Amino acid sequence: MEVFPVDGPTQEAAARKAGFEQSDTPCRRVDGEDRKGLGAQMARALSDAGISMAFCVAQTVGRKFTAVIGFLTEEDAAKATKIIPGLRKPAKK
Repeated sequence: MEVFPVDGPTQEAAARKAGFEQSDTPCRRVDGEDRKGLGAQMARALSDAGISMAFCVAQTVGRKFTAVIGFLTEEDAAKATKIIPGLRKPAKK
């Protein structure tokens, strides 16, 4: 089981007390408006940039989505942080 995000010393202490350890996998959380094909668009954009994902966990609630993406390196996570916000809804054909 993983808990994400854990921010600050109070949350870190509570996580350690519960038996959790910090992961070495760089992760990013992505939130936004859900739409058809968005997961595929994110995966393609990351792949096209040569970025490998270690994992991706996503869910939608209503019209909103949240995804947590794990990367192989901190460099990949940093690149993804710049790419994902720039994704736009594809033009209608």
